Amino acid sequence: MNDFSKKALHRNDVRMDFLNKIGFPDQYEDQISLSQDPTNESLSAEAVAVAAAMAKQVPDMTQNNMFFKRYNFFLSLIRGAPIRLSEDEKQLIMTASRPHLEYLRDTFGMELEEPEDNSSDEVELFGKKAIESLAHELRRLIDRDADSAAQ
Repeated sequence: MNDFSKKALHRNDVRMDFLNKIGFPDQYEDQISLSQDPTNESLSAEAVAVAAAMAKQVPDMTQNNMFFKRYNFFLSLIRGAPIRLSEDEKQLIMTASRPHLEYLRDTFGMELEEPEDNSSDEVELFGKKAIESLAHELRRLIDRDADSAAQ
C-alpha cells in the first residue's frame, strides 16, 4: 500500500506500479505497451444513469468496450452528485472486506475504520423518462459530430 498519487506511482502509472510491486523485472518494462486511452474517467451518478440508458440503446457496442471508448469522455463532462452506495451495498462490501481488514491489522498494525455515514447528502437523480431522453439525444449528437468529423 502507498499513497495514490501519480508522483508516488512507479513510472507515474498504476499499472506499472502494480507490476513493480509484484516483482516484474525492470529490464523488461520497455517491452510492455500499455494503452494511453483514458477510459476510466470518474463519472457522476447522473452520468452513470445516462450511460446505462445509452448502453441499452446500443447493446452491440457494449460487447467490446467500444461504448466506453466512444462515450466516456462526454459522460465524464456531466457534473452531478457523487455516486453513493446503498446501505445494503455498504454492508456487502464491509462483509467481503473484513478478512482483508483483519489481515492488514494483524500483519501491518494498520487499523482501517469504516467510513463515516454521509446520508444527509441524498442524491436525487433524473426521472427514468428524462434519463432515456438525455441518453438518446446525447448519443445522437455525439454520433452526428463523429460522423461529420470522419467526412
